[in-house]
Amino acid sequence: MTGIYTCLHLIFFHRHLIAKKKRDLPNSELREQTNEIFQQTIKKSTIVHFFAVQKRMSNNRYKIIFECEESKKKDSSGSERIMSWKKEGYTAMDPEYTGDFLSSENQMYHVKLSGNNLMKEFGTMTLQFISKRINYQELTIKPGNTNLRNIMHGALDVYDMLMDRKVTSIPFWLTADIPIQGI
Repeated sequence: MTGIYTCLHLIFFHRHLIAKKKRDLPNSELREQTNEIFQQTIKKSTIVHFFAVQKRMSNNRYKIIFECEESKKKDSSGSERIMSWKKEGYTAMDPEYTGDFLSSENQMYHVKLSGNNLMKEFGTMTLQFISKRINYQELTIKPGNTNLRNIMHGALDVYDMLMDRKVTSIPFWLTADIPIQGI
């Protein structure tokens, strides 16, 4: 089968569509077919946001819960998920939510921990979005160097694994019971 391959870069949420065009197919018909395929894809996608909560553990350790949920599950009083974490003694990070993002079923995200004076003790750094389940991961972090200062600050940087691009970042500030050295 002979044909011309065309790559259409759709600006909306960084989606790409590759089409094989038959030589005798007019461009207007290709656009119509492409639009129909794109609309079907969008219908399978959903709008999500991310949030993180933290809880102080013993020995200067913090447990951080990172979660992705559908934005439609959040109303003016907040998210039921954040409320349930608060009932378990967690504190929501500020801002409580990231912006909204287009996600599809089974989409994988990689979470990178960045910042100063902190070290990931254990926890999974990938998160898969599945619309009919609760999507979260737990991280435990602690000070990386006890000789520095008693404040740890950093961010949870979220990357779309398929597109290999940064989606968002959730900043945080945590304190530790470490005496400040040299003052």
